[in-house]
Amino acid sequence: MCTLFHFYSEAYVGESLPEGAYVTQIMARDADQDTVLEYSIVAGNDEKMFIIESRSGRVYTSAVLDFETKPSYDLLVQVSDGINTAVAPLLVNLVDINDNTPQFTHEFYNFTVSTG
Repeated sequence: MCTLFHFYSEAYVGESLPEGAYVTQIMARDADQDTVLEYSIVAGNDEKMFIIESRSGRVYTSAVLDFETKPSYDLLVQVSDGINTAVAPLLVNLVDINDNTPQFTHEFYNFTVSTG
């Protein structure tokens, strides 16, 4: 029987990091000896923004993430020993960085200066 242990059920990753940025690692154990565990993301990854290494449980970004587009992702991670499975939620929060340039609200500004 698989038992899933999260190092973090909630992870934080900066927006605008390059593809392949490390997010977190999911850990599991199996009471049976010599069992190979395989990890997968089974829900919440419709946009394919994350990948998980099937043997290590390490989660990485698969694209550049943008806080202004989507500030968090609710993923469901599964681990299997080939017979039994366990699932656990993983909330990935993006950390907003100052990546947008300031913009004036109008193209032209008219004003009068009195000298008097």
